[in-house]
Amino acid sequence: MKHVMLIEDNPADVFLMREALSGADVECELTVIQDGQEALNRIRGWGSEPLPDLVLLDLNLPTVGGMEILKALRARTDLDVPVAVLTSSDAPGEKEWISRLGVRHYIVKPMRLKEFMKIGELIKEELQLAHA
Repeated sequence: MKHVMLIEDNPADVFLMREALSGADVECELTVIQDGQEALNRIRGWGSEPLPDLVLLDLNLPTVGGMEILKALRARTDLDVPVAVLTSSDAPGEKEWISRLGVRHYIVKPMRLKEFMKIGELIKEELQLAHA
């Protein structure tokens, strides 16, 4: 079974992500981390536990922001974990900086439920690519 790590502090967005995955028939183990420091600690400790097949990363997190988490992920050259950024920001400079760090998808969180549910299909496709 695939493993997706969702780093997201907003309970409503976690709920919507679960619904989007379910609606797209994505069978996966979903680990939710709601705090940036906890996410950073997990990433620094990877090696003894199986890596996720995909990390979904919110940029606006408490204690440690998503940008710092992304830098820590990319600093671990022994890891090759696909990352998709989920954010409410649509800043062009931010998109450009993040794309240079090898992020597969920059997803601006949609305001409409129907659009948010489409994220499930995108994740399904990404997980299929991860094991192709």
